[in-house]
Amino acid sequence: MANLLNNLKTKQPWWCTALLGAVAATGFAPLYLWPLTVFCLGVLFYNAFNLPQTAKRAFLAKAFWFYFGFSVGALWWVGGSFRYTDAGNLGLIAAPFAVAGIAAGLSLYVLPALYGAWRLWPKTPLMLRPPLVAAAWVLVEVLRSLSVYGFPWHLVGYTLAGDDYILQAASVGGVWLLSVLVLLPAAAYAARPKLSFMLFWILPLCIAYSGGMVRLANKPAINAEQNMHKVQLIQPNTDQSQKWQISGVVTAQKVLNTLKENDAPETLTVFPEVAVTLLLNNIPTFPTYVGNYLEAGSAAVIGIPHEAMQNGQMVYLNGMVAINAAGQQVDMFDKQLLVPFGEFVPLRDYLPSFIKQLAQGGDYRGGIGPRVLNLGDFGQALPLICYESAFPYVALKAANDHQPNMIINLTNDGWFDGTTGGYQHFAIAKVRSVETGLPQLRVANTGITALIDGYGTVQSSTKMRHMSQLNDFIPIQSDTFLKNMLK
Repeated sequence: MANLLNNLKTKQPWWCTALLGAVAATGFAPLYLWPLTVFCLGVLFYNAFNLPQTAKRAFLAKAFWFYFGFSVGALWWVGGSFRYTDAGNLGLIAAPFAVAGIAAGLSLYVLPALYGAWRLWPKTPLMLRPPLVAAAWVLVEVLRSLSVYGFPWHLVGYTLAGDDYILQAASVGGVWLLSVLVLLPAAAYAARPKLSFMLFWILPLCIAYSGGMVRLANKPAINAEQNMHKVQLIQPNTDQSQKWQISGVVTAQKVLNTLKENDAPETLTVFPEVAVTLLLNNIPTFPTYVGNYLEAGSAAVIGIPHEAMQNGQMVYLNGMVAINAAGQQVDMFDKQLLVPFGEFVPLRDYLPSFIKQLAQGGDYRGGIGPRVLNLGDFGQALPLICYESAFPYVALKAANDHQPNMIINLTNDGWFDGTTGGYQHFAIAKVRSVETGLPQLRVANTGITALIDGYGTVQSSTKMRHMSQLNDFIPIQSDTFLKNMLK
């Protein structure tokens, strides 16, 4: 197969390179065909890095079109979300152009790093060539993870999120170490396509797998230092096309009815992102109503937007609120990392009117304040709303700064509407738990709601596109080398 692809690529059709990248994207959820990712990366690296140093344009073209196909193959679901924007039919027309534009923009990220590695390739000793390529690629992934515009969604390491054993390597080096494990054998094929040489660079994957087996085998059944608090995770499955069309009173009543039907003492009940579409400011008695349906010792966390004054201007904020059985608003957190063109439009004043409509319902603003949510007797949670779960450094820093005992990840995922996006988002969430060692209460409107322990193991979960409820206990924590190293 490698020889066949190599022969095709000697003709240098751009579509062949892009197709190779798209096949590499099958390593992501829900397929998790990561060996194909390694194979396709190996073919790319072999053809690109062994080009003569005078073939600059050919190298850049190969790198660009591969990552373009890789991005389209991983992120095609973005186009589906355009059905729910305020742009109407224009949104549907814009969808393929948006996917192509995102893929092209992200492809430009990798070019300088891969080009630099290629220039160093002939001068680098054979044994250092695989780490050289892996380091260049992962450097780009780290930089993408530091900005909302980097869209750090389809990092190569997430292809390994489906294997709980290999996944444990994230407790040592995060998703970036997982990326290295994928990239090393692929780059080894480019450096020396001999079985013995490649087996050496597959060894880190084998070590990670074995180490993960040992780590999970020694996982305690119950953390003796942790109280086994009961939780209820509610997945309402509200259709995205109806969510903002029906009155906000209806969604508020849906939350209250759910609490009334599922009252339980000493239980933390969690609803998804924007479970209530009415602004909290417009229902000041909402905490009181919620408290009336909570039994003694219970609390609720609910995703709800609100307005607040920020820099002298009234703005919309995407928040989550914690309410106790006394009807008191214990704490609130506002989403800080917003989705470009999903929750706000950059340079709005300078763009055509139809592009401004791509942010449904107008622009949100990022929240200000510490990244922690006080839950009273249930402890403190590291709050992540939707897109925020894609940022490893943010979660790790907050976990070190505030020492929470869990992650609460609220998301909608109705935008994905059954595409691969929901499965990929869930895989990303699993990696955050392994990196921080924190159990996670992940609650989706219509995606995958789950309880994930500090080892990334799913304790219980729901199906996508179903109205569901999970009744369980907060999973166990773990200690991670990565979190301790960043202290």
